[in-house]
Amino acid sequence: MAKIYQPQESEKWIPHNLYMAIIYHIRDYNRQKEELENCRSSVGRGHNPTEKKGLKVIKMGQMVSAIDCAMECIPPEYRAGLWEHIVSGAPYPDYAAHATWRRHKLALVRLVGENLGYLDPNER
Repeated sequence: MAKIYQPQESEKWIPHNLYMAIIYHIRDYNRQKEELENCRSSVGRGHNPTEKKGLKVIKMGQMVSAIDCAMECIPPEYRAGLWEHIVSGAPYPDYAAHATWRRHKLALVRLVGENLGYLDPNER
């Protein structure tokens, strides 16, 4: 997989470890969503949910929702290419300039970070 670089724009800079943590949250989306569905379905079958399982459903739901909401803010024509680049390391499609892809990637990472409470939305 290719190295992950963050644009060096000072007003939008996210500390590297936090940037990478958000990237890994995005990469883990499919597993989180599957686990969330499994937890929800087991609760819905009449099992007595424990507090721990309930908290897990809430946490996973927040993570999945944070990514879903952030993706909605990305123009539709860039979502699939951006998703494939982040999740599987695929090269960006060639129907837009790399600067455009990087701008949308940074916007997505920032929005996910804000939705998860890692970043302050007022510091844009």
